[in-house]
Amino acid sequence: MYQYSLQWFVRLFSMSVETSLPSNVLEERLNNMNEHFTYSLYQNVCRSLFEKHKLLFSFVLTITIKQGDKKINLNEWRYLLSGPAGEIAVPANPTTWIPENQWPDFYRQFYGAGLLDCMKDIQDHFMSHSD
Repeated sequence: MYQYSLQWFVRLFSMSVETSLPSNVLEERLNNMNEHFTYSLYQNVCRSLFEKHKLLFSFVLTITIKQGDKKINLNEWRYLLSGPAGEIAVPANPTTWIPENQWPDFYRQFYGAGLLDCMKDIQDHFMSHSD
C-alpha cells in the first residue's frame, strides 16, 4: 500500500549527508550521517503512515538496525516469528491458573523456547514452579 521511489530515497539520503553534523574523524562522521539519515527516514516515512502502522514500522526498523549491528540472535528471531516447530508431546497441565484449552499452546511455547540457549532451563523451571 505504501510506496516510496528510489529518487525520494536518494534525495533524503543526500539531504542527510549535507545536513548531518560534520566531523574530521571518519568514524564519527559516518555515525553522524547514519543517525541523521535513520531519524530523517523514520520521520518522513511516519508522516505518510496510518497511525496503526507506525508502531510496526518502528519495530521493523529497529530490528533491521539491530540485525545490521549483529545484535539479534537469528535463532531467537526465527522463534519469535514462527514459534516452535514440529510435534511436541504435551504433558498434563500442572497449573490451576492456565485453562485446559490453552495449556497445549502455552506448553509448546515453553518447550520451543527451551531449545534456545537463552531460555534453556525455562521449561524445567516452570514445570517445577508452576504455581
